[in-house]
Amino acid sequence: RSSYTKMVWIYWTGNVGKSAGNNIISGDGDDKGHALWCPEIYGNKLSAGHNGHWNTVQDKIPLERNRWYFVALTYDYLSGEMILYKDAVEVSKAKVPTADKDVTDPTISIGSFGYKNGFMFQGLMDDIRIYNRPLSADEIKSIYKNKNVVAVVSQSDNKQGNLQPKESKRQPKAFIVWESNRTGQW
Repeated sequence: RSSYTKMVWIYWTGNVGKSAGNNIISGDGDDKGHALWCPEIYGNKLSAGHNGHWNTVQDKIPLERNRWYFVALTYDYLSGEMILYKDAVEVSKAKVPTADKDVTDPTISIGSFGYKNGFMFQGLMDDIRIYNRPLSADEIKSIYKNKNVVAVVSQSDNKQGNLQPKESKRQPKAFIVWESNRTGQW
């Protein structure tokens, strides 16, 4: 029952057929859960929502493979307003239905929909940020222009989940890297 902002740089490789979900920052369940993703079932369009309604906001344009995008999602609990941004530009805005406002799933899964559900993101993630308030459009633009790297996360076929350094063309100031194992545990 709170407001939030989810923010991340993504590099979607679009390995079609490996994942129907492509979850970016999501919860662990349909009941009182949350999701920010680009699923195949929605044509690989950035989408987000709560409680099983996962496309309350949705970009009209599918993601292109093999390029970086800056993605942000804001949610204001009091007003019910959810806004989706791509490259610091608002691409979708909606009022979350009253029945979907409350999110009690405390899970924050990076690159999957919980550790048991999977739906792994196919590609790289960088500079992952979660705030306990909705950032303004100006704050989002400022962070986008700064382009500092905090972390790179990649999901691979490495079943051991071993640490594997990944290269980033974004010139990081700090570099923290880890890979997921196939169960989605980080």
